[in-house]
Amino acid sequence: AEDQLSIVIWSCLGLQAWLLSAGILARGGFSHGPTFHKNDMLYGEGLIRAYDLESKTAIYPRIIIDPELISTLSPGHKAMFLSQDVDGLWHTDPFAFGILPGNSEALLEDAYDPHLVFLETFVTKIDNEIKNAKDVGVAAKWHWLKSKHAEALAFHQKHGKPRMWRIMELAKKSK
Repeated sequence: AEDQLSIVIWSCLGLQAWLLSAGILARGGFSHGPTFHKNDMLYGEGLIRAYDLESKTAIYPRIIIDPELISTLSPGHKAMFLSQDVDGLWHTDPFAFGILPGNSEALLEDAYDPHLVFLETFVTKIDNEIKNAKDVGVAAKWHWLKSKHAEALAFHQKHGKPRMWRIMELAKKSK
């Protein structure tokens, strides 16, 4: 069950990182429970719980993981894929994954770290969105993202790679 959950979280994280690389903020909820799909009808406990997490709890551009699912994840998977926010909720962290800009191959050929280049340049996008926000709620979301960005940039500058890759590296060394 943990392997299946990790695969789904990994997929959500990859999609979230890809959208963020395009400057698109995404939020959501990830839950479990009976869900039924027939023809054009989709309903069930799992869907309602995920919808409630997204609409009432996520608030910021993050994908909240249902607290009931967190206990089923190993500490290693939590450390690699997720972050715990100040409200105690666990969410996907696309910065931990390492986001690649569209010109990653060219950057690698020129001996640049594409993850670091993305982090160093994305702050301009964040600052422009904050400056141009017409709605205080939209600005708040970009401010929240800027704080997460700053954490990721500091980690990358200290360790030379995104958090997930650093954790994987440490796990290989401990074997």
